Formats: sequence, C-alpha cells, structure tokens
Amino acid sequence: MTDAERLKAYDEEISKEMPLDFKDWWENSKEEWPLIARLVIENLRKDRDSYESMIIKLSNHCAKQKERIKELEQEIECHIEELAGEDW
Repeated sequence: MTDAERLKAYDEEISKEMPLDFKDWWENSKEEWPLIARLVIENLRKDRDSYESMIIKLSNHCAKQKERIKELEQEIECHIEELAGEDW
C-alpha cells in the first residue's frame, strides 16, 4: 500500500466515525485531521479515566453504605429483642 493509499484509507475510516455535526472535523482542512483525531482520542481517554475514578468512588461509597445498613439492622434487632423482653 502506498502512502497515498494509506492516507486515503485513514481519511475514509476515521471519517466514518466522526459525527456529521462534529464541525472541528468537517470544517477543518484534511491537514489538521491527524491533530484533531489525536485530540479526540486524548479527550476520550481522559473521560474514560474520569469515569473509572468516579465508579471506584461510588463503589466505595456503596460498600460503606451497605456496611452502615448492616449496622443499623443489627441495632434494630437489638432493640426488638429488648422490647420483646419488656412487659407492656
């Protein structure tokens, strides 16, 4: 494959993935496309890393909340046992 064929294939394949309303891609010259593609990929990676970090934080928060629920359930059970032993 020649360089010209490779570049044409690159243009065609990347363009298939760019939304029609992505003006940075469609309104810029093809000479800028490699830079734009790189920036898009970098931003996607940052977003992915941010989402992964957020998921870890949420997972940790959920684990703490589940533990707190268990503690409260045990506390309720203790109160039920105390009340069951009392004369009403």
